[in-house]
Amino acid sequence: MIFTKKIAIIIVIISLILFLSSCVSTGSGSGRLSLMEAIEKSAEKISQDLPSGSRIVITAFESESEGLSEYVIEELISSLIFFNVEVVDRENLDYVYREINFQISGDVSDETAVTVGKFLGAQFLITGQLINTGSAYRLRTSATYMGQATRVSVSSFNIHNDDEMQALVTALADQTSSARTANYRTNEQITPQTAGTFLDRGILFARRGDFVMAISDFTEAIRLNSNLTAAYILRGRAIFASVSTVLIVEGNFNDVRVSSTMGRTSANQARNYDLAIEDFTKAIELDPYNASAYRERGRVYAQKGDYNSSISDYDRAIQINPNFSAAYNNRGNSHSFKRDYEKAIADFDRAIEINPNFADAYYNRALVHIENRSNDLAIADLEEALRLNPNDREARRDLDTLRRQRRR
Repeated sequence: MIFTKKIAIIIVIISLILFLSSCVSTGSGSGRLSLMEAIEKSAEKISQDLPSGSRIVITAFESESEGLSEYVIEELISSLIFFNVEVVDRENLDYVYREINFQISGDVSDETAVTVGKFLGAQFLITGQLINTGSAYRLRTSATYMGQATRVSVSSFNIHNDDEMQALVTALADQTSSARTANYRTNEQITPQTAGTFLDRGILFARRGDFVMAISDFTEAIRLNSNLTAAYILRGRAIFASVSTVLIVEGNFNDVRVSSTMGRTSANQARNYDLAIEDFTKAIELDPYNASAYRERGRVYAQKGDYNSSISDYDRAIQINPNFSAAYNNRGNSHSFKRDYEKAIADFDRAIEINPNFADAYYNRALVHIENRSNDLAIADLEEALRLNPNDREARRDLDTLRRQRRR
């Protein structure tokens, strides 16, 4: 609360300063800098304008190539850390993109800014541009306070468009990353000090399948910030995974695939599933329009065999995000377990319509066709599932069985 009040006071002061100096462009006129000088000055201004202890997230910079954008972002992060600004680990941004279907470029809507802040435990969002104006490049950055979607820091610097700059632009033009080994990445050797850094390290552990350590870090993140939505979702997912048979941990722990228990759970699993449900419920209380949290809770209900509750949660997830293919697929499974095969196939059809490369949806639809004794349709779906995921041993086993039956 004290931190929030301080931010509000600082925002008012900064807004007044920005208003009074609105006709002044930092680094404008004939004075031009090198790209690195401009990046360092941008980082210094951001660090001066933001409250001490701020956690920020840098999403993307617009420029003429992806490689150039990545280079600027990496150098800006290094400079910000030099000025003691806490920066969200960029490897974990993939989690947010997938979790809330987040796409960002340029300005940020109020709703998006608040959602990103809740997920990452960050108070400020940094965006910017690097534009070739012909005789010079122009580096622009802005910092937005996520709590109110209020811009609190703006900078703009002119950069020499000289031979050195052109050589760098050309070298980065065909690269998709700056190919640098950053020294600020999250690792287990560095002890986290804030809710955000515990969140970052927890994702690192979870990505490796070390769910016990991940749960511990997410718990500490929640202790330090009880309103951190992502920590509840991630801890719930880690608890769910810790007592399940894990097939795949996807991406930056943005999803986890487990073998279905179809309601056959041990007492230990049931206790942990209830703990996971509590976490997802808390996440929903903090963010009622989070489709992912409903989908996650629905999966746990399904593992417990409570298919009606799972379907209700999937319904809500789909209501929030009508193009949520995973929610359709999961709801199809719950309908299938209830032997409501017509609704199950309709859901799998919709999941595939949204995502034609959804191997799991083809496989699950094949299982329903098998139950309906529609073996030709099942074979077609299994073949497509294997084309999309050649390593799916269950699909291979079922396809071989159906082909043997066909030859008899």
